[in-house]
Amino acid sequence: MRFNLLLLLLLFLTACTKQKSALETYVEQTNKQCPMPISPYSKSQFMGITLTDTSALFSYSLHDDEVDWTTPVEQQSQTLRHDIANMLQSDEPEMQELLALLRASSIAAQFSYESITDPERKILITFTPEQLTHLDQVYNPSEEDENNFLTSFVDSLRHQTPILLSEGTTLQDIELQTASAPQLNLCIQLQEEPFMALRVSANRELSAQLPELLDALKKTSLHPLIEYCNSNEVRIRTVYKGITSQDSVEITF
Repeated sequence: MRFNLLLLLLLFLTACTKQKSALETYVEQTNKQCPMPISPYSKSQFMGITLTDTSALFSYSLHDDEVDWTTPVEQQSQTLRHDIANMLQSDEPEMQELLALLRASSIAAQFSYESITDPERKILITFTPEQLTHLDQVYNPSEEDENNFLTSFVDSLRHQTPILLSEGTTLQDIELQTASAPQLNLCIQLQEEPFMALRVSANRELSAQLPELLDALKKTSLHPLIEYCNSNEVRIRTVYKGITSQDSVEITF
């Protein structure tokens, strides 16, 4: 009995002195904020991270209104892998910290996307420790692959339109022009008051407002697409329309 008590005491002390790893702390702090919308005004949610000795599982619950589940799984997976790779390699401090922690822990990163209404609709993307270590090499596709990715991404979004980007702002149409230099065409509908303010500024000096307008697009679900276009010299032509007047203002970024 005395031996058993000493053994239990030793195990207790060992457990108490074990410190949490930096990744465990990161996961714990992140999960306290979950579930959280994946972007402003989105019905889809990030549910949290499940950490094991061999993997970190990032779980997402997707609202059916925001996903085209008729798109082939292979095509969706390719788009998601590219998006995740870009996200992990972004300049955002939080993403840089996460990638560094995953690499230091030598574990796989898994991203699970599941329909909020039908558990059978799901996609699982896995990055092995080796792929995380050489992420910039593994995901440096050719120009042809890049074009295929962009076309697939835009086609997927077109099937979901109209898309609510923020309160009073709706993406009505989207298309990719590739005849000469690639150009992304967006048609965005605004409430009449902000549209009128935009039209007035467009008649004056608009260049000072371009960064603000582009930043507004980056704060919507179009963020990965806008970032991709900026990084790959794809011009963005945006037509803003008033919801009542149906007047329009064309702006090119």
